[in-house]
Amino acid sequence: MDVRLPRLTPRLSLVASFVRRGVVIADIGTDHAYLPVWLVNSNFCRSAVASDVKKGPLDSARRTASEYNAEEKISFKLADGMDGVLPSQADDIVIAGMGGELIADIIRRCEWLKDPTKHLVLQPMTAQAELREFLCESGFTITREAIAIEKSGLKLYLVMSVVFSGKPFFADPVFYISGLLAQEGGAAERAYLEHQANILLKKAKGLRASKSENITEAVKAEELAGKIQDIYTQMQPL
Repeated sequence: MDVRLPRLTPRLSLVASFVRRGVVIADIGTDHAYLPVWLVNSNFCRSAVASDVKKGPLDSARRTASEYNAEEKISFKLADGMDGVLPSQADDIVIAGMGGELIADIIRRCEWLKDPTKHLVLQPMTAQAELREFLCESGFTITREAIAIEKSGLKLYLVMSVVFSGKPFFADPVFYISGLLAQEGGAAERAYLEHQANILLKKAKGLRASKSENITEAVKAEELAGKIQDIYTQMQPL
């Protein structure tokens, strides 16, 4: 049988690199199923569940699996979030390409994810700080983060490795924005943190230009931006 691999974008390549070798995976919001097809056809993962809430994307996922002769190793679920995925069907759970608040809601609704043997690979498109805050306060531990760059640096994508520790904690607001990216220490991570600092400075500028009662919030945003700037300026270039 001809075994071929779909070409992954830098974003999906980084997501794939976070998955543990030899596991079974569930790809939630699979869309075209390029990721699970790549993982099973490369023998990186034994099998996969490809799940999507909409029939159209799931039909596309089935066509991709057929095109790359991966149908026997992938099962398909038309489901909302983790609905329909059993604990025995997934060691690693990938939730990528959607907003951080939706990712948090999917995790919140699935009690069996509170298992230290399970591994989450998350790629939030928005609300990254809110997702970190939810994870920390819900007893999940972020073990690694990195950034993928696409479109000549115009797109920066955060990927997170997460496990359940059962130890909730409340972190500093700086951590909710910067996470573990300083530990990764690459140019992509520096660019992402600089972008986050600029967002805070833009927010502060808007607050100062509006009403006088917003000055306190503007100062807080500026102070937070300064702390983020301190982090990325101290990171050593690779």
